[in-house]
Amino acid sequence: MASVLPERQSVNGRAVLNQMFEEAYRSIEQAIAQRLTLWLETALTTLLGREPHERRAHVRHWVEQNGECAKCHSHESRRFSRNGSRSRTLHYLDFTLSLRLPRVVCVCGGSVRLDFGGILRPYQRLGDDVDEQVQRWGKLGLSVRHMQSELAHLHLGPLALSTLTERLHRLKALNPARDPKMCRLSCQRTPSGPPNCGPTATTSWTGKADAVRSKGE
Repeated sequence: MASVLPERQSVNGRAVLNQMFEEAYRSIEQAIAQRLTLWLETALTTLLGREPHERRAHVRHWVEQNGECAKCHSHESRRFSRNGSRSRTLHYLDFTLSLRLPRVVCVCGGSVRLDFGGILRPYQRLGDDVDEQVQRWGKLGLSVRHMQSELAHLHLGPLALSTLTERLHRLKALNPARDPKMCRLSCQRTPSGPPNCGPTATTSWTGKADAVRSKGE
C-alpha cells in the first residue's frame, strides 16, 4: 500500500508584517499631508486677514504680514490675493509628504513669498530633520560619502555628494554655536582620499594625524 506524503503548509509572517508597516506608513503620510495642507489654507486666511472670496477692501491698510511681494516688496495684506496652489513634495528621513502649497499674487502682479512660521520655507524640498541628522554626523566627523551610504538605508535614500556638501557649509548659519572646522573636516574626509568640495577645500585629509592636527588648530 503506497504511503501518502504529508503536506506541510507555511506562511511568510515577516513579509505580511512588512506589508502592514508599509501600508501604515503610507496611511500616516496621507493623513499628515492632508492635515498640513488644510493648516496651510487656514494659515493663509490668517495672513491675508480674510476668508476666501472676501474682498480685499475689507482688510485695513495697517494689516501686514512677514511675507512680501517679490516685485514691489509690500507687506500689506490688502494688496495680496489667492492665486490657486501648486504641488510641493517634502522629503523627510522616514517619510514623504505630497502637499498643495497656496499661491498668492500682489496687485502689482508680483508673486508673494509667504512666511508660514518656519514649517515650510520657499523652495524647501527636504525636511528639517535631514539637516539635523547631517549636523549630528558632521559633529561626529563622518565623511559625506559615509553620510550618503547611511542615508541609503533610510526611506529618504542617498543624497548627492554636492547636496550634502552644500548643507554642511550652511550648518554654521543654521547653528552659529557649531564649530565650523568640523564642517571642513567632514567635507574633506573620504575613504579614497580628499574629494573635490569646491574651491574652498584646500586642506587634504591624510589620516588620523591630520584629523588630530585639524582639531588642535
